[in-house]
Amino acid sequence: MSSANDSGREGAPRLGPLWLVLLCLGVALVLDYLVAATAPDFETLALGDQTQSVYGSYDGDKIFCGSPEELPQCLGPAARRNLPQRVVWLGNSQLHAINQSRPGQVTAPVLLAQALRPRGVEVQALSFPNASLAEFYLAWQLERKAAKIDVLVVPLFLDDTREGQIRDVLGPVALAPDTQPRLAATSAGRAILKALPAAPEEAIDSSRQARSEAAITGWLERCCGFQTMREGARGQIEINAFYLRNTVFNVTAQTVRPILPDNYALNLGALELLLVEARAAGTQVVAYIPPLRQDVAPPYVPTEYARFKAATRALAARHGAIFVDADAVVPGPLWGTKAAPRLGGGTELDFMHYQASGHALLTRALEPAIADALR
Repeated sequence: MSSANDSGREGAPRLGPLWLVLLCLGVALVLDYLVAATAPDFETLALGDQTQSVYGSYDGDKIFCGSPEELPQCLGPAARRNLPQRVVWLGNSQLHAINQSRPGQVTAPVLLAQALRPRGVEVQALSFPNASLAEFYLAWQLERKAAKIDVLVVPLFLDDTREGQIRDVLGPVALAPDTQPRLAATSAGRAILKALPAAPEEAIDSSRQARSEAAITGWLERCCGFQTMREGARGQIEINAFYLRNTVFNVTAQTVRPILPDNYALNLGALELLLVEARAAGTQVVAYIPPLRQDVAPPYVPTEYARFKAATRALAARHGAIFVDADAVVPGPLWGTKAAPRLGGGTELDFMHYQASGHALLTRALEPAIADALR
C-alpha cells in the first residue's frame, strides 16, 4: 500500500517540468529585456549622434515618406489637390537626414516643393536608408501606381550598388501580379526577383505542440512584449557582431569599398530597366551623382568611381534621361562626423550626411534640370 508521502513523491515529477519551463521563461524575459533595452535603432546607429532624420511637410501636409506604409499620408492630400504636374524624388538617408540640424530646417525635397508648388507642381519624396538602385526601381513601381509621374529624380550612389538584397518591405511590390511577369521577362528583372528576401515556409504546423507554443508566445507578447523584446535583442546581437567585425578588420568610414561585381550588375541592370519603363510611361528621369565629400579621399577606388559615373551617364543618354553630376556641390565644412561603429572607436568622418545648407545647395544644383524636365 502506498503512503501519502509516496503519493506526494509520485506527483512531484509532474510539477517539476512545469516549474522549470516557467523559470526558463522568466529568465528569458529578463535577459531579453536587458539586451533589448540597450538596442539602438539601426538607422540611428548609421546616422550617428550629430545627424537626424528630418523628412518634412509642406503647407501642413506630409510630402516626404520613409516607408510604403506612410505613403497614404503623402498621396492622399496630393490626390485632393490634383495639381497639373508631379515630381517624385527617391533617395536614401542623405536625402532625409540633416547633420547638426536645428528646428525649422528642412531637406532638399521640401525646398524643391517650396519652389515648385506655387507653380502648380506637386513634389513628393520617398527614401530608405542604404537604398539600392534595384530598390529605387521598385519604389518607382510603387509611386507610379498612385498617379502619373512627370519627373522622377533618382540619385546614383556607387556605395549602394554594393547592396544585393531587396528589403522585406519592397518584396510585395516585385511580386505584384502586374509587376512580377514583367520582371520575369528580362534578365535584369529576374536578377531583381532573385534578390528578394527568402519566402516564409509554406507549411503550417497545426500540431497541438505548435498551437500551444503559439498561444503561449501570444500571451507573453500581450502581457510582457516578449516578441518585441526578442526582436530588439536579436538586433542588438547583430549590431554587436557588426562592431566586432569592424574592430577586427579595422573598418572605418575611409576604408576603401571596392565594387562587388554581382551586386553592381544587379543595380545597373535595375537602373536601365527603370529608365526604359519610365520613358515608355512618359516620365522624364533626372538622374544625378549625389554630393560626395571632397576635402578628403572618398572610400572608393578612383577608377571604379570614374567608371560608374561614365556608365550611368551613358545609360541616361541612351534612354533619354537628364544626367547631373552634383558630387562637388557641397563643400567640406558642411559635412560632419559620427561615432565610429567599432569597439573602442572615437569619431570618424561622415561621407553621407551634411548640414541644411548642403540640402539647399543640392536643390539649387538640380532645379534647372528639373525645370527642363517639366517643360
